[in-house]
Amino acid sequence: MNSRNIETVLICDTTEEDSQVIAGLLSQQGYNVDICEERLEQELIPQQSIAPDCVIVDEGFIGRGNTELVRLVRDIDSDSFVIFLSSEYSDSLKMKINSLENALYLLKPVDAQTVASSLKEVESIWTSRRAGSVRAAVLDNEVEDMLCSLGFSIKLKGFSFLKECIYATLEKPELLGSISKKLYPCVGERLSAAPASVEKNIRASIAMAFREDGSGSLQSFVNSSRCPTNGAVIKALYNHFASGK
Repeated sequence: MNSRNIETVLICDTTEEDSQVIAGLLSQQGYNVDICEERLEQELIPQQSIAPDCVIVDEGFIGRGNTELVRLVRDIDSDSFVIFLSSEYSDSLKMKINSLENALYLLKPVDAQTVASSLKEVESIWTSRRAGSVRAAVLDNEVEDMLCSLGFSIKLKGFSFLKECIYATLEKPELLGSISKKLYPCVGERLSAAPASVEKNIRASIAMAFREDGSGSLQSFVNSSRCPTNGAVIKALYNHFASGK
């Protein structure tokens, strides 16, 4: 699973009014939305150069069975998510769709807000998978060994906060662009701490590591002779693990 969030959405629904309402709300929430007004084969295949992150399709839109859409969408982009809309409840259909990777099932009538909430659920699923992938690729002992080699004391609270900063930024690199407003709250939420506490304890850990850095390993790591900022250390750690060094 790649690291993207949902940006582009393709709506395939034979009911134009429903499509317009859903598209309007999703557009207001920042999604780039296209609407298919023709049948699947004529409309989706030309979209290959701009493959959607998510496809919302009504069961009446295709005539060869709902699961056929999955195959066609996967041919365009194997990571695209599919949300199926069905006007009649079917246990077998729901089980079949829910058993597919990257697919959800919604029973019509469904309001636009429910569809929007489903997209958030999809993004949450992707985030969870990315987190699992990162945790599997970067082991705790590797992170701890790296921090200890730079002089960070495992006895200080900042140690665990720095560890979580590494995982959080590897899962969501965009957090590096707003460390105070986004990264600290993210780490604080994960470890049940206030953002200010995250910032303060990381700063204290860095100060101690720098003060006792007799070998100059931390200075070399951040390429600075001065005590580095929280941001400098976090970005250097991210670059180290992101590059697979």
